Amino acid sequence: MSVETQAETPVLEWCLPVIHDCLNEFYREKAPKEPGRADRLTERHFSLWSALARDDFDHLPADREKLAAQARSLCVDARTCRAADLYVAAEILEMIQRRFRRATHEAHANHAALLALLRRLQQQEILAAAPAAETKPARLALAA
Repeated sequence: MSVETQAETPVLEWCLPVIHDCLNEFYREKAPKEPGRADRLTERHFSLWSALARDDFDHLPADREKLAAQARSLCVDARTCRAADLYVAAEILEMIQRRFRRATHEAHANHAALLALLRRLQQQEILAAAPAAETKPARLALAA
Protein backbone atom coordinates (compact mmCIF):
# COMPACT_ATOMS: atom_id res chain seq x y z
CA MET A 1 0.00 0.00 0.00
CA SER A 2 1.48 3.34 -1.00
CA VAL A 3 1.95 6.20 1.45
CA GLU A 4 -0.63 8.21 -0.52
CA THR A 5 -3.16 5.35 -0.27
CA GLN A 6 -2.50 4.99 3.45
CA ALA A 7 -3.08 8.70 3.90
CA GLU A 8 -6.40 8.50 2.06
CA THR A 9 -7.88 5.72 4.14
CA PRO A 10 -9.04 7.88 7.10
CA VAL A 11 -10.90 10.26 4.77
CA LEU A 12 -12.43 7.68 2.51
CA GLU A 13 -13.93 5.65 5.31
CA TRP A 14 -16.24 8.45 6.34
CA CYS A 15 -16.46 10.93 3.50
CA LEU A 16 -18.32 8.99 0.78
CA PRO A 17 -21.74 9.65 2.37
CA VAL A 18 -20.72 13.30 2.75
CA ILE A 19 -19.72 13.43 -0.91
CA HIS A 20 -23.08 11.98 -1.96
CA ASP A 21 -24.97 14.44 0.23
CA CYS A 22 -22.98 17.39 -1.12
CA LEU A 23 -23.50 16.39 -4.73
CA ASN A 24 -27.21 15.87 -4.10
CA GLU A 25 -27.52 19.26 -2.42
CA PHE A 26 -25.52 20.98 -5.16
CA TYR A 27 -27.45 19.55 -8.10
CA ARG A 28 -30.85 19.98 -6.43
CA GLU A 29 -29.99 23.64 -5.87
CA LYS A 30 -29.10 23.96 -9.57
CA ALA A 31 -32.31 22.27 -10.73
CA PRO A 32 -34.88 22.73 -7.93
CA LYS A 33 -37.85 22.08 -10.20
CA GLU A 34 -36.28 18.99 -11.76
CA PRO A 35 -35.35 16.58 -8.97
CA GLY A 36 -35.07 13.65 -11.38
CA ARG A 37 -32.38 15.46 -13.36
CA ALA A 38 -30.55 16.37 -10.16
CA ASP A 39 -30.74 12.77 -8.91
CA ARG A 40 -29.33 11.36 -12.16
CA LEU A 41 -26.41 13.79 -12.10
CA THR A 42 -25.79 13.11 -8.42
CA GLU A 43 -25.58 9.35 -8.96
CA ARG A 44 -23.37 9.62 -12.03
CA HIS A 45 -21.02 12.12 -10.40
CA PHE A 46 -20.93 10.08 -7.20
CA SER A 47 -19.82 7.02 -9.17
CA LEU A 48 -16.81 9.01 -10.33
CA TRP A 49 -15.91 10.01 -6.76
CA SER A 50 -16.45 6.39 -5.68
CA ALA A 51 -13.99 5.25 -8.33
CA LEU A 52 -11.46 7.68 -6.89
CA ALA A 53 -12.11 6.27 -3.44
CA ARG A 54 -11.58 2.71 -4.68
CA ASP A 55 -8.38 3.63 -6.56
CA ASP A 56 -10.18 2.33 -9.66
CA PHE A 57 -8.14 4.19 -12.22
CA ASP A 58 -9.00 1.77 -15.02
CA HIS A 59 -12.62 2.92 -15.00
CA LEU A 60 -12.04 6.55 -14.04
CA PRO A 61 -11.77 7.90 -17.61
CA ALA A 62 -14.94 6.01 -18.56
CA ASP A 63 -16.77 7.34 -15.48
CA ARG A 64 -15.60 10.84 -16.36
CA GLU A 65 -16.87 10.50 -19.91
CA LYS A 66 -20.21 9.10 -18.70
CA LEU A 67 -20.59 12.09 -16.39
CA ALA A 68 -19.77 14.52 -19.20
CA ALA A 69 -22.19 12.81 -21.58
CA GLN A 70 -25.00 12.71 -19.04
CA ALA A 71 -24.38 16.34 -18.09
CA ARG A 72 -24.57 17.35 -21.76
CA SER A 73 -27.77 15.36 -22.26
CA LEU A 74 -29.31 17.21 -19.31
CA CYS A 75 -28.08 20.61 -20.57
CA VAL A 76 -25.53 21.00 -17.77
CA ASP A 77 -22.14 22.40 -18.71
CA ALA A 78 -18.76 21.11 -17.56
CA ARG A 79 -18.21 24.19 -15.37
CA THR A 80 -21.17 23.18 -13.25
CA CYS A 81 -19.69 19.70 -12.70
CA ARG A 82 -16.35 21.27 -11.79
CA ALA A 83 -18.11 23.61 -9.38
CA ALA A 84 -19.75 20.55 -7.78
CA ASP A 85 -16.28 19.08 -7.23
CA LEU A 86 -15.14 22.28 -5.55
CA TYR A 87 -18.27 22.34 -3.41
CA VAL A 88 -17.58 18.77 -2.25
CA ALA A 89 -13.91 19.54 -1.56
CA ALA A 90 -14.80 22.63 0.46
CA GLU A 91 -17.29 20.66 2.56
CA ILE A 92 -14.79 17.89 3.27
CA LEU A 93 -12.13 20.43 4.20
CA GLU A 94 -14.54 22.17 6.57
CA MET A 95 -15.41 18.84 8.19
CA ILE A 96 -11.74 17.92 8.60
CA GLN A 97 -11.05 21.25 10.24
CA ARG A 98 -13.91 20.81 12.70
CA ARG A 99 -13.65 17.09 13.33
CA PHE A 100 -9.89 16.91 13.82
CA ARG A 101 -9.24 20.30 15.42
CA ARG A 102 -7.38 18.77 18.37
CA ALA A 103 -6.05 15.65 16.67
CA THR A 104 -3.36 17.15 14.45
CA HIS A 105 -2.01 13.82 13.20
CA GLU A 106 -5.45 12.71 11.98
CA ALA A 107 -6.13 16.15 10.54
CA HIS A 108 -2.86 16.03 8.61
CA ALA A 109 -3.66 12.55 7.25
CA ASN A 110 -7.12 13.68 6.19
CA HIS A 111 -5.79 16.85 4.55
CA ALA A 112 -3.25 14.76 2.66
CA ALA A 113 -5.98 12.38 1.54
CA LEU A 114 -8.20 15.21 0.34
CA LEU A 115 -5.31 16.72 -1.61
CA ALA A 116 -4.60 13.34 -3.19
CA LEU A 117 -8.24 13.02 -4.30
CA LEU A 118 -8.18 16.53 -5.75
CA ARG A 119 -4.96 15.75 -7.64
CA ARG A 120 -6.67 12.72 -9.13
CA LEU A 121 -9.64 14.80 -10.20
CA GLN A 122 -7.32 17.38 -11.70
CA GLN A 123 -5.39 14.66 -13.54
CA GLN A 124 -8.66 13.50 -15.06
CA GLU A 125 -9.48 17.05 -16.16
CA ILE A 126 -12.50 17.11 -13.86
CA LEU A 127 -11.40 19.77 -11.41
CA ALA A 128 -10.59 23.14 -12.88
CA ALA A 129 -10.98 26.67 -11.74
CA ALA A 130 -14.70 27.32 -11.46
CA PRO A 131 -16.17 30.79 -11.36
CA ALA A 132 -16.67 32.03 -7.81
CA ALA A 133 -20.37 32.54 -8.50
CA GLU A 134 -20.78 28.78 -8.98
CA THR A 135 -19.57 27.92 -5.47
CA LYS A 136 -20.47 28.85 -1.93
CA PRO A 137 -17.89 31.51 -0.95
CA ALA A 138 -18.14 30.87 2.79
CA ARG A 139 -17.11 27.27 2.35
CA LEU A 140 -14.35 28.00 -0.13
CA ALA A 141 -12.93 30.69 2.11
CA LEU A 142 -11.93 27.89 4.48
CA ALA A 143 -9.73 26.34 1.81
CA ALA A 144 -7.51 29.42 1.65
